[in-house]
Amino acid sequence: MTNAMTVIVSELCFAAITAIFTLTMVIVGKFNTRINLRAAALESMVSVLMLTHAVGMLISGTEGILPAIFLRIIIFIHFAISYLAVCEFNAYVWTSLEIGGAQKAKPGIMWVYVICTIVMGLLIVSQWTGWFYYFDEHNTMFYGKLILVSPAMAVMGLVVDWILVIVYRKYLARGMFIKLSLLVIFPIIGAALESCFQNMPFVNLMLTVDGILAFVATQQETASYIRMQQKELYETQVSTLRSQIAPHFLFNCLSTIRYLCKIDPKQASEAVIDLSFYLRGNMDALDQLNCIPFEREVEHTKYYLALEARRFEEKINVEYDLQVQNFMIPPLTLQPMVENAVKYGIAPKEEGGTIWISTKEKGEMVELMIKDNGVGFDQKQKVDDGRSHLGIANVRKRVQLMSHGSLSVKSEPGVGTIVKVLVPQGGKYYEDFSG
Repeated sequence: MTNAMTVIVSELCFAAITAIFTLTMVIVGKFNTRINLRAAALESMVSVLMLTHAVGMLISGTEGILPAIFLRIIIFIHFAISYLAVCEFNAYVWTSLEIGGAQKAKPGIMWVYVICTIVMGLLIVSQWTGWFYYFDEHNTMFYGKLILVSPAMAVMGLVVDWILVIVYRKYLARGMFIKLSLLVIFPIIGAALESCFQNMPFVNLMLTVDGILAFVATQQETASYIRMQQKELYETQVSTLRSQIAPHFLFNCLSTIRYLCKIDPKQASEAVIDLSFYLRGNMDALDQLNCIPFEREVEHTKYYLALEARRFEEKINVEYDLQVQNFMIPPLTLQPMVENAVKYGIAPKEEGGTIWISTKEKGEMVELMIKDNGVGFDQKQKVDDGRSHLGIANVRKRVQLMSHGSLSVKSEPGVGTIVKVLVPQGGKYYEDFSG
């Protein structure tokens, strides 16, 4: 096998490896989208960079109009992608610094974009001047007089990024400083080796090593991100659960059961069953890190409403319009919102009121609405009435974490309150944290 063919085969192998890394990072990118997809974009460019170089070497010297056109396009893409890869690495560095709060690094980041813009302009002009490369009548490519300007400016952009990483290293997450430094150092080492041993793809080899490093780091970051999300989710569920089994609620239920024992033992027995199922549902939710069928959440809510109906008698009326039921929802989503409607909307109203619970399709989402005609409240005014203690903020957070959904509240004094929860139709969006 000739030296040129060895280089071509090795670059095709490197391109395939980085393509696999890219695909993997895209798959896991949904857990930590911003940083993972930056790494995936960078790796995809590296893969294209090696692929275009290998194809360019393969068809270089092939005569004919079509090979000539194709070769010129491939070589232009190869050079352009190298500058875009520097831009993407620059964006990766900026994302890492921005997450840490290093806003002061932005001017330096912009300088890298300026450098890449200048060299891209030189590349375009070179198509007519031959500054970077040119072709002879046999369709063979030769490097031009300014060819060293191209890698020099790319390295300059990487060095600026490295300086920013060093200066603002205190803003980076643990281990990120070393990772970003190595991502810069390896291609520079490859360029130095390639200048000594020409026609050997040391740069692409080092870029592949960068890909392995980025892949491993991405897996570690994803695992850390999932652990953080799991902890946050558990804390919100514990907080919500505490509000659901508040002492005053249990005291009220037990007082009602005690009263019913004297006048209606059968109802008292039913109330005990409702309370036991209600408490069991709350405890089950504590260990639930996946979304659950909506029917289970409705069932749990009905146990709660059955308990409150015995306390408030004819004061609470509930109407259902469930057009969609076969979807998944985070546990303790519907019931806390209904409890808010009862406690802060209907109960303070002397004549009582109605709670409407409805579901309907809304594009690719399902809209769950909890509406009441209770006393309402002024959303512009912060009132210390204990609303937050029943977990509106926690429910919103869990809907975002577990289903990538949303929760909105609209209320008007004297009119009532509307809570809307949007979740994907297709089932549980967020996979098991432990998996």
